[in-house]
Amino acid sequence: MNLVKEPPQPDRTRWLVYLGTFLTAASVLELEVAWTRIISVMSWHHFTYMIISIALLGFGSAGSYLALRNTKARDGFGDLSRYAFLYSIAILVSLILVTRIDFDALLITKDLKELLKLLLIECLLATPFFFAGLTLSHIITRFQGDIHRVYFADLVGASAGCLLSVAAIQTIGATNAVFLAAVL
Repeated sequence: MNLVKEPPQPDRTRWLVYLGTFLTAASVLELEVAWTRIISVMSWHHFTYMIISIALLGFGSAGSYLALRNTKARDGFGDLSRYAFLYSIAILVSLILVTRIDFDALLITKDLKELLKLLLIECLLATPFFFAGLTLSHIITRFQGDIHRVYFADLVGASAGCLLSVAAIQTIGATNAVFLAAVL
């Protein structure tokens, strides 16, 4: 196994990494719950359950991409910044495009176009999770010596994201909750 030795980091840098991990994990879980609400309104509630599978598809694709690419996390934070930025942009782009697709679930067995629309929606929804997976994988690879703290920040962030999603959807609505996920 090809492990990357963690370069020594000042305490301030470590705390920024923990904060970034916390915010990314919170954003991912908040986004999943918000998308569940939006999809349940856009089409039948049966399609809301696919959000979890889509998130796993995005994260799994990120892992496969990194494994095939076989790259090591570099010392700089350039890749990490780029992945996090692309995650935020992908959230906004997917929201804009998915809400514009006129998908009719009743015609999915009769019209191939509806099946293709569903496939397009799934790809658009998986894209932010792909970049979130790249972001978190980069952090985990880069800070292996401090994995217990990184994982703690990830778990606490995911928990906070679940709680935040409930409050956000009730106060600002599901669509604005997606925007909040992009900001996080």
